Parts: sequence; C-alpha cells; structure tokens
Amino acid sequence: MTTEGAIVIAIIILVVIIAVGLAFLLVRLANSDRKINPVLTVILILVVIGAGYALINGGRDSFLKADLTPDSQEKTDYWPRDTMILQEINDLEPLQEKSWKKLSPDEKVAALQKVADIESRHLGIDEATEIKVKRQKLPYTRIGQFNPTDQSVAVNSIYLDQGTPYLLINTTCHEVYHGYEMYLVDAMADRKISRRQHTYDKAQQYLNELSNYKDDSADFAGYYGQACEADARTYAEDAVMSYRSQINAHYGRNAINNKQKKYLIKDPGTNEMFYVMPDLDNVDGTNR
Repeated sequence: MTTEGAIVIAIIILVVIIAVGLAFLLVRLANSDRKINPVLTVILILVVIGAGYALINGGRDSFLKADLTPDSQEKTDYWPRDTMILQEINDLEPLQEKSWKKLSPDEKVAALQKVADIESRHLGIDEATEIKVKRQKLPYTRIGQFNPTDQSVAVNSIYLDQGTPYLLINTTCHEVYHGYEMYLVDAMADRKISRRQHTYDKAQQYLNELSNYKDDSADFAGYYGQACEADARTYAEDAVMSYRSQINAHYGRNAINNKQKKYLIKDPGTNEMFYVMPDLDNVDGTNR
C-alpha cells in the first residue's frame, strides 16, 4: 500500500468513527425523554458528510502536491544562491583572480568545495548526499566530470593548475547539477517525487538520457543537445555570473574576470597547446 492510500484510509476510518458516534448519540437521545430537533439533526449529518469529504480530498491533494516526503522536506528547503554567497563571502575570497594564482592545488579544491556546498543546498540535494570536489588526472580534453560512484566532482588537474576561477566555478556548478540530475532520478525511483510535480517529468527525461547517454567523443552534436547537458550548461552559466557579480561587488570590480572568452591551456605531458572556451562549455575540452 502506498503512503497516499494509507493516509486516505486513515481519514475514512476517522470519519466513520465520528459518524458512528453521532448515530449513537442520536439513538440515545431518541430513547430518552428529550425532544430531538430534526433540523439540528440534519445539519449535524451534513456537517459530518462535508467534513469527511473535505478531509479525504484535502489529505490526498496535500500529499500529491508535496515536493518531497515530509521527512526529507525539512532538509530540502529552498535556499537562494545569492543569499548564501553573501553569507559565505569571506570564505569565497580565494576565488579572486589575484588570490587564486597563489593557492596550492588543495587550497583551490577547498575553495571549489565551498561552491559545491552552496550549489547542493541551493538545489535542495539532501545533506546525506554530500558532493565532494577532488582533483583528478583526466584527458586534457575534459575539464571535469561527475563521478556517480562516490558522488564527487572531479576537476582535471591541468585546469586546476592553469584555469581561471571563472572557468572552474562554471565547471563545478555544471558537475554539481549533474549530481542533482541523478539525485532526481533516485528520488523518482524511491517514490519521493509525485507524478503531479514538475520535477517528475524532468527526472523521467534525465533517466532516459542517462540510460542511453551520448558520449561527446562519439557523437558531439548528440551529446551537446541532450537535456541533461543543456540544463547543466544553462545552470552553470547562471551560477558563475552570480558568483562573479557578488564577489566583484564585495572585493572589487575585477576580482573575477570573464573577459578571457578563449584562452590557451598547455598539456604538461605533451606540451600541446589547445583552446578553452568556458562560456561555450569548452568546445575543445568538455565537461560531462
């Protein structure tokens, strides 16, 4: 039996108990010397019927319209990104260009972890599903990727060393959104999302695409056009502009610069130079 069915049955039982109690009261009154007012009796019966109807329909609708189950709702309240950036603005200081260049790889990962934490909370990802940022050796054509096995965002060591804060914030937000997509798919499988929710259709679409994922190496056009990739790009582009705007407002106009729309990265293994285009999800090297 579903939770919805159990709720409806419990309400019906409650209404029946009230109706039986009312009937018992009327019988007692009928057997006593007290005179029963027929108008009052009819009103009481109608009130019980109306209350039962409202309880059954109201209980069902409130369940169907809930975003998540009551237990998880408490952990997934909406948190505006801009509000959280302002609250964490001191911890985001390393994301300034002048500070970023002086950071060690571990310090850069720690700064990007703060971004991942903000985005996870903004998206409503359950606290138990913690997304960790780590550096990883990846093909130089890949800036970063989401690893579902350990719920982590892997950032390419090459880009961590040579990339700008703008590029790496974009990448982190892009990959966290992929984590959110998988979170939605799991929530749908666990029946934490009702069919009447707007997120249900998205979760179904992501499930279909992730089950038949088009890799960029084999079909770049197909890869680029998938909703799971298009949504992640749109989300990341909006997110990185929020970080840039808030950090620049606090630390100075050019604390984070996005003027370098296209710049060179060097593969330390082969010394090969190639272009990175963060505003286009890096056409030469990609996120996934």
